[in-house]
Amino acid sequence: MTEFAQWQGQHMMQCWSPQAGYDPIPVSRTEGCWIHTTDGKKIFDLRSAHECINLGFNHPKVIAALKSQMDQVIYVTDDFAAEPTGKLARRLAELTPGSPNKRVYFA
Repeated sequence: MTEFAQWQGQHMMQCWSPQAGYDPIPVSRTEGCWIHTTDGKKIFDLRSAHECINLGFNHPKVIAALKSQMDQVIYVTDDFAAEPTGKLARRLAELTPGSPNKRVYFA
């Protein structure tokens, strides 16, 4: 086990598993649907990294969009308004049924 995997297992709370005996698998890189471990194994990810990587790991268009946005605003709390956040909130309100004055919550 790598040092960083040991730290994560020891100090990071997991919402989906028992807290005792958690041994995370050390990862060296990701590519497409593959997770490469530090010991040379190649794991096919059928979970889309818990549904947040549904275009695959390191997708070039996603990376380009992320880099472009990070050059502008990486993150601000909801005390401030950032263009992508406002656009997404409006679009989700348009796409979902019910009143157009509904609110979305980003967690």
